Amino acid sequence: MELHNLEAFLQVAKLQSFSKAAAMLHITQSTITIRVQSLEKELGQYLFIRTSRKVELSSSGSELLPYVEQALGILELGKQKLEADATSGIRKLNIAANHTINTHEIPRLVSIMNQKWPNIRINVITARSNSVIDKLLSGEVHIGLIRTPMPKFNLYCKRLFEEELVLVVTPNDPFANFDTVNIKDLNGIKMVAHATTSAFGRWMMNLFTSKGVYPDIISENDYYMAIKGMILEGVGVAILPLSSVRNEINQGSLKTIKILGAGKLVSSVIAACEKNKLNSPEISAFFSASETIERTGINSVWDKSSVNH
Repeated sequence: MELHNLEAFLQVAKLQSFSKAAAMLHITQSTITIRVQSLEKELGQYLFIRTSRKVELSSSGSELLPYVEQALGILELGKQKLEADATSGIRKLNIAANHTINTHEIPRLVSIMNQKWPNIRINVITARSNSVIDKLLSGEVHIGLIRTPMPKFNLYCKRLFEEELVLVVTPNDPFANFDTVNIKDLNGIKMVAHATTSAFGRWMMNLFTSKGVYPDIISENDYYMAIKGMILEGVGVAILPLSSVRNEINQGSLKTIKILGAGKLVSSVIAACEKNKLNSPEISAFFSASETIERTGINSVWDKSSVNH
């Protein structure tokens, strides 16, 4: 079997799209189609069910997928071993995360890993949440840190921790006189919201809708620093993770208020990686380091459970 044919099959299986897989591999769609067809001809089996709307694995494709993942994963480990030997044992771990996770969580992970595994060099790419998975599936990074699981991509996802989401206001805001607020009290309130282009933003808007709450969304943004800036300028209130406003709370420039009536309102940080790369030394070290972090954020909750095996 040709290696590039197996890589083409794996990417189409992951992304459920020939065009997206072609973009990931930096080849044309016709080329990736030819490679998959060549593999199908060699095996004498159709590997995908193609319709006008989507691409799905056939029963034969589903049987083949774990073997291809394992085979390509072993080859990747061999490549990494040779690269490490060539650089006196130095290994690289590439991580993608959005700006907030990069700012508040990555420094502690890097510190722990540097102490325990000084031979691992950590490169961090800041990316929009939607781009993190793309970089992970393309092989550009080993670990993607995200807010919500992505089960359709067949990734290994582990929840590292979660922390309470709170209403954030200025000290002069009328809500600042209260320690708690019911989510229904946010109906019609001027608010700066997470961009609905992100999974987290869509989840938040769905929560409001399910509770019959319709805030007056003045602005949407996917950058926490910008959201905080707009709160400080009096544009409106916002719902944010506690860790993202820790400094402002200590300085007294912002106040947080507990939200009632919405169930367990938390924000998670989830580490995702490809299942066939779980045993690589640098990824194993990352998950080991993540388990030693002592969360110091207000009302943060450590959670070692996996969300998708």
